[in-house]
Amino acid sequence: APQPGAGKVVIVTGGGSGIGRCVAHELTALGATVALVGRKLEKLQKVADEITEDGGKVSFHACDIRQEDAVKQTVAAIMAQHGSVYGLVNNECFLQGMNKAGGAIVNIVADMWGSMPGMGHSGAARAGMVSFTETAAAEWAAKGVRVNAVAPGYIASSGMDNYPIEMAPMIREMAKSIPAGRFGTEAETAAGIVFLLSPAAAFVSGSTLRIDGARPQARNGYPCQDAHVYRLE
Repeated sequence: APQPGAGKVVIVTGGGSGIGRCVAHELTALGATVALVGRKLEKLQKVADEITEDGGKVSFHACDIRQEDAVKQTVAAIMAQHGSVYGLVNNECFLQGMNKAGGAIVNIVADMWGSMPGMGHSGAARAGMVSFTETAAAEWAAKGVRVNAVAPGYIASSGMDNYPIEMAPMIREMAKSIPAGRFGTEAETAAGIVFLLSPAAAFVSGSTLRIDGARPQARNGYPCQDAHVYRLE
């Protein structure tokens, strides 16, 4: 597998569960050192213990990424502990060292193509992040920083546990709207993120990688549930 650089430090926000946890495990298995960032210390500790047990290198830092000052302090603490950061999913680090050493940023957005009825604020924010990704890629390229985004579609992850129980029947039906005929996995999403962090993507910047089983292409009542399904063994 392409490696983002043995010994290099990657910040993984939301690293205490779901896709972030899976990304952290993948990166440490490939030789990177991961700094887990999230709001709940106990979740971060659990993932850090898992990684340490597997022989990986990890630190963890509780932080609410919605608080800018807290983000700056956390990044400074990570820099002080590890010396430098190679990859991350938060732009604050650019101003605290990445603009000198270069690196790779992967922003996590979502499948918002074709609108998000009932969640317009979320769709607008994600579309804005796609535009920011493209702008940052242009502005920061001269500093050796690549900026890309990953847009997961319907992924079977622990994040689905956050929805109200009454939404369970609707969530189960969502797979029928995917041409691939199934939900994606956390590991499939992590693979895309790790690729964009790695030297294999050295000339990829300003891109948004969709990992969604072609869901946005299913239009006008296309009968996805009848599609040939490739299932992972």
